[in-house]
Amino acid sequence: MEVAVNAELPPLKLERAKFSAPVDTDKGLVSADGWDKVEFVVQTNPGSRAGPLMKVASGGELSASCWR
Repeated sequence: MEVAVNAELPPLKLERAKFSAPVDTDKGLVSADGWDKVEFVVQTNPGSRAGPLMKVASGGELSASCWR
């Protein structure tokens, strides 16, 4: 998934951005939803701090992604 999303960034003029989806596994917290926690993380520019997509992206970017 990370490779596919990162390949879509340059055509959107986000060629310097990097997307990742780290998986945190804690089998001690098993539930009906499983035991993995996945968060979408984006770094918009080299040297900037990566953060959760929902906090880093603007409202316009988030709404535009719904229509793609």
